[in-house]
This record gives sequence, structure tokens and C-alpha cells, in this order.
Amino acid sequence: ETSNFSFSGSVDHLLVSLVNGIGPLRFSELDESIAKGEANIYIQKNKEFIHRFQTVTSAIGGKMENSSSMETFSSKKIIIDTTDDTKLDVDLDGELGPSLPVKITVLVDHNEFYLPEDNSLLNTQI
Repeated sequence: ETSNFSFSGSVDHLLVSLVNGIGPLRFSELDESIAKGEANIYIQKNKEFIHRFQTVTSAIGGKMENSSSMETFSSKKIIIDTTDDTKLDVDLDGELGPSLPVKITVLVDHNEFYLPEDNSLLNTQI
């Protein structure tokens, strides 16, 4: 559930992202960012291989929202919960996060980046 959209149903994967790609590779035409105060939300509804494959090929083409098994939208506030009492933990960029339900609010101008003093990341693209 978000401030402007609600989804209820079976979900294979759910991704909340502050960007729409990695480096020059764009997965989606959704172009929200933390600077705009919104996150991109991608819901993969079907876990069958053909639907996952369609989503991957759509993402490679930069139009993940065109996959028929995807719901895509943007929002400033997001609530994620299960439809039953199943305990489900959140994966935060590969790390174990809290159990559902979670409430997410995008905070503009609240990101801080730290770089090593030796400038070892000087020529790295982010």
C-alpha cells in the first residue's frame, strides 16, 4: 500500500528502489529518485519461469513495467505486509532486515556518503 496505490495478492518478488538502474543500464522508464522524494516499486506477481524470464528480458530492454506479470509505480510512503500471519523477513541489499510489516518513507536530503581518505574510489562511477 502506498499513498497513491494499493496492491493485494500473491507476490513472487517485491523491490523498492531509489534508482531505476545500475550505472548506464536502465531497467525501467520509472525515473523517480531520492532527489524527487519517491521510490520506485516493482512487484513480480507470478513465480512461473516464463513470467520471470519475461520480466528479465523487459528489464534488459529498459521497460520492466511492460512485463505483464509486473506492477510498477512510485511513491513517497510505502507499507508492506503479508496477507496472512506468515513471518517474512525483509532483505535489505543482501542483509537480513526486519520482519513484515514495514513502513518506508523516502526522506529527501537525508543521504550521506562517506569516501575513504586515501581517495581510492576517486575514479569510481556511482
